Amino acid sequence: MVNESLVIHFATGRLWATLIQMKHAQVKNKADYQVALSTFIKSLNEIPKSGEVWCEGARLMMASNSGF
Repeated sequence: MVNESLVIHFATGRLWATLIQMKHAQVKNKADYQVALSTFIKSLNEIPKSGEVWCEGARLMMASNSGF
């Protein structure tokens, strides 16, 4: 549903943050982490000033220090 919404509302930080959070929740190994990180980077290309996106990026960076 989030992916479909982003097709129409591609400049909505809350949707991108939700997608990043969902990808992050699925992380079980380094490859999964890379998928979440690439989603974060893609979101920055679409909406670089979203505080919600940056907060999810910070969560990813903090999680990378825990073994990924």
